[in-house]
Amino acid sequence: MELDHFGIGYENYDSLTRTNLATVIEADFTADDVASTLADTGYEPDGSYRGYDVYSRSDVRRRAAIRDGVIVWASAYRHDDPDIEATIDAGHGHSRQYHEASEAFTAVTDAVGASRLLYIGGSHPGLNSGIAELGADAFRIDDGVAYQLLIEWYENASAGSEDQMQRALEQQQHELTKEAKTIDIKDDGHFATVTARVPTRPGRERDPMDDPPQITWGGRFDPATRTVTLRHEAGESADSDLICYDIDTPEDRREVEKKPLWPDQHTVSAGDETTVDLSDEPTAEGISVVYGPLDDVSFRMLFTLPLEDDR
Repeated sequence: MELDHFGIGYENYDSLTRTNLATVIEADFTADDVASTLADTGYEPDGSYRGYDVYSRSDVRRRAAIRDGVIVWASAYRHDDPDIEATIDAGHGHSRQYHEASEAFTAVTDAVGASRLLYIGGSHPGLNSGIAELGADAFRIDDGVAYQLLIEWYENASAGSEDQMQRALEQQQHELTKEAKTIDIKDDGHFATVTARVPTRPGRERDPMDDPPQITWGGRFDPATRTVTLRHEAGESADSDLICYDIDTPEDRREVEKKPLWPDQHTVSAGDETTVDLSDEPTAEGISVVYGPLDDVSFRMLFTLPLEDDR
């Protein structure tokens, strides 16, 4: 998940929760700390809500609600139904909680408990997705030992035998992290549970593809000249060899063709901007900042700027 940079850094987050409405960050910081970071970006003050200072921007619609220790952030690109107000209301108990409305959600959250990293959704972990109502994927650390936990909940049926679930995991190897060891599988009728021990690597070097730099990107399109200006507004510096762009057209069928964005410099840092000429791309619908080596098929999409007005 690529988030805008708020002057805190992933490594200092105490918790991060993402829903279809927003992402909630909790950490040790003051609202003034974040406001000073946003001052150098395209975010502008946009009122307040229930004790939060609200900021918004329009290039790609993004909004952030800030108070000491908490950020509620929503993006039209990252969230299906961005709504920071509804998220704040839920957090303060001013709207009905999801666990009050969904038996499956209550069962799964009770079973998975508190975890360092937690995903809850309908199609993962895929032990028997045809009958599973809800699943969870969590990482936790107990006494210095890391574990990955996969859970599926079934309203009326079980996932099948433990051997069948083992075969499902073998066929879908992406469900478990590649470092997983000592895999234990259990089925109690309504629940299928997979627990795997994961080696901790506190001294490992940062993998640039697994841990991309946290950057706030901004962009603007000039329809008169058909040029797009992209700007690194705040956050970590990045190797320019890994910062590329891709032009979105109806003909490309979502294929990504990486082109260097800053070919004449080694590092891209806050304040750097560059312009892309789209005059030879009459069907261009947008432009994306793509992270990954030019000569490699792997990539991460960092930022997408549609050219139309509705963003």
